Amino acid sequence: MFFITEIIGIVGALYLLVTVYLVFRGSNFIPTPQSVINEALLLLKPNQTFIDLGFGNGEVLETAVGKHVKQAIGYELDFLRFFYTYVRLFPYINRGTVQLNYTSIWNADLSKADIVYTFFTSYHIDELYQKAKHEMKKGSWFISYIHQVTLVKPTKQSGNLFFYRM
Repeated sequence: MFFITEIIGIVGALYLLVTVYLVFRGSNFIPTPQSVINEALLLLKPNQTFIDLGFGNGEVLETAVGKHVKQAIGYELDFLRFFYTYVRLFPYINRGTVQLNYTSIWNADLSKADIVYTFFTSYHIDELYQKAKHEMKKGSWFISYIHQVTLVKPTKQSGNLFFYRM
């Protein structure tokens, strides 16, 4: 019994360390309200490719799948959230509609995306926008929730959603 308690304590401490690391890297988890998700995805059309940078619990990806996207691709660095979402969205993954990547958003390939969505921190949003601008195809959309890019004005704004046409 003592051995199991030690293992649980070590796993808990490791998870706490990873969480603290992720918070300082700018990727703490706060779920996006469903009403905001619905509004953000109004631009999404069937057969498009959608990318969620930092997919958290997978709600945005699941909503995108409901809009009949060609593919919904997500990137997440928190292993527990990745695993939870993998199990939750397994039927879509099995059909090839959803692709989950356990890696940093900085490793994401944005070249196929019609829409990229993120709820990222304010102190890295400009860098992320630069990456998107460099990699995304002309006419695609970069959508940021809460945090506005300071380098350019949004093409469109709705409440705390900022839309940038590439």
